Amino acid sequence: MIHFLAQCAIVGKCPYGNLVKPDSRFEYAPIHTDDIASAMGSALEGSHKGAFTLSGSQRLTLRSIMNTLETKAGKSAGSTQGSSIPGIDLIWDFFVGNTNDENLSRMAEFYENNLNLANELSSSSWHSTTGESPSVSFESYYANESLTEANFAHPTMAAYKCAHLD
Repeated sequence: MIHFLAQCAIVGKCPYGNLVKPDSRFEYAPIHTDDIASAMGSALEGSHKGAFTLSGSQRLTLRSIMNTLETKAGKSAGSTQGSSIPGIDLIWDFFVGNTNDENLSRMAEFYENNLNLANELSSSSWHSTTGESPSVSFESYYANESLTEANFAHPTMAAYKCAHLD
């Protein structure tokens, strides 16, 4: 999700307006891969049994995430535009099939309509159960990052849209 949003921030546009809208309310908790690896290592040691939610230390709306990514891409916060064509997801679906970013858009829409799910992040949290804490926050990871197009595939490239066909 973060990779796709970073691509959108770099080029200043997003094919799905609900991913860049200014009034997003659901709070995500992005987690760094180092923290996922640490939790998996602990889980494999068998110290705790059950089903857990794995989340980062910060809770951010999509707009907050986009603001950070836009700033790191050298753009002003709130500058990434969504599609001005109604029903663009249906057009994309017709021409290229269902894609990862379309599923991301639908997931974001689902979460915006089910805000109560954000509270479940802490009720079954791996971190609250084990006492471990995430080591890398979203803000600290991007503190020294600079997003450039050379490091990301353009989000409208056919190879990106149909990655499962490559």
